[in-house]
Amino acid sequence: MAIRVEDLGELAYGGLVTGAKFWDTTRIADGKLTNGEVLKKFETYAYLVPGLGAILASAFGMMRRQERWLEHVSHGFMYGFPGWLTEVVQTMQSSGAGSAAVREAQRILNRNPAALHAGITGRTYQPEFRKVVAW
Repeated sequence: MAIRVEDLGELAYGGLVTGAKFWDTTRIADGKLTNGEVLKKFETYAYLVPGLGAILASAFGMMRRQERWLEHVSHGFMYGFPGWLTEVVQTMQSSGAGSAAVREAQRILNRNPAALHAGITGRTYQPEFRKVVAW
């Protein structure tokens, strides 16, 4: 089985979506974007616009000369749709008000992973414990 010219469209579409996901992941790690901001992610538009365009063009019989290209792109869109939808739902569930502190902690740890292994601070609370009077 050899790669045909029509397969290049599918490979380019997959590369665009994968590259956009990588770029969004770095933006989230830098703190420029939160995981719940689905409409600000480039991955959303890189996946939906070409995929839905290819599906609609195939379904309504537009662009008959590019039907081979559109078929490959629309197959890639349909195969990736359940995973994309699951990711969006999980993102929306994890973006509640209770997870703001968790997101902030993850952002700080992603920015400075050495903070996890900073070691002992040298501060003991023994004098404060001696002052406490239990009734």
